[in-house]
Amino acid sequence: MNATLARTQKRTRTQARARNRKNALPHRLEMLFGLLFLLAVVSLFLGYVAQSSTFKVDRVLFEGVRALSEADVRAAAGITTEDNIVLLDTNAIARRVEALPYVKRCEVRRMYPDKVLLQIVEREPIASVMVSNHLYEIDRENVVLRELSPYGVHTGPLITSLPEIIALEPGVHIQNEALSAALALWEAFRTASFSNELTLSEISAKHVNDLRMYFNELPFELRWGRSDFAVQTTRLDILWHEMDGDIPCEYYLDLRFDADLVCK
Repeated sequence: MNATLARTQKRTRTQARARNRKNALPHRLEMLFGLLFLLAVVSLFLGYVAQSSTFKVDRVLFEGVRALSEADVRAAAGITTEDNIVLLDTNAIARRVEALPYVKRCEVRRMYPDKVLLQIVEREPIASVMVSNHLYEIDRENVVLRELSPYGVHTGPLITSLPEIIALEPGVHIQNEALSAALALWEAFRTASFSNELTLSEISAKHVNDLRMYFNELPFELRWGRSDFAVQTTRLDILWHEMDGDIPCEYYLDLRFDADLVCK
C-alpha cells in the first residue's frame, strides 16, 4: 500500500513540474517581449532628445565669477549651442574650468530644458612673489594665479629671494618652505598693535631661518627665524611701545635669538 502511494505521489510531482515548465515558457517570452519593447521606447526617446532643439543649450549662466571674465570661463568650459544638455559630460566640463588658475572649484548644473549653470569658487590672492624679475600673484595654498606687471601695484606682501625657484607660471603650486614661512611671518606680524603704522616694502625669504622684512618708515631691516613668529612679534611689540617706536638701530634688528634682541 505504501509503495503504491509513493509511486502515485512521485507521478503527481512529475506531472506538476511538467505543467510548470509548460506555463513558464509563455511567461518568459512575455517578459522578453516586454523588455524589448521598453528598450525600443527608451531608444526612441533618447533619439528624440538627442535630435530635438528643445534640449540644445541656449544659455550658460555663471555664479561666483568675480576676478575672472565670463568669456574666459565659457571658453574653458567648451559649451556651445550645438551641445545637448542631457548628453553633457558635466565632470569633464568641471575639470576644464578648474584648470583655470583662478578657479578653486567648479560645479556644473543642468537647468532643464536648455540652460547650464556654472557655479565657481574662485581663489583669492593674498600675496605676490618676485622670481627672476617676474611678479606673480599667489593664493593661500601657494598656487600661482597670474603674472603681474613688475611696475604695477602688487597684491599683499611682496616676497622675494625665494631659494631654488628660477621660473613660475600660472597654475603652478609652489612647494617652498621659505615661502610658507614668509606667509606665516606676515600673518603673525599683522597681529602687532603697531603694524598699521608701517608700510611693508618686501619680505626677503632666503631661508626659513633667514627672513628679512623691509619697511618704508624704518632705516633698518627686521630679521626673523629660528623660533615661533608669534612669540617674536610679541617681544617686538613690547619693545616698540617701550621705546615709543624710536628703536635705535641703523642696519638691522635681529629677533632670532629668543629674548636677546640684536640691534646694529
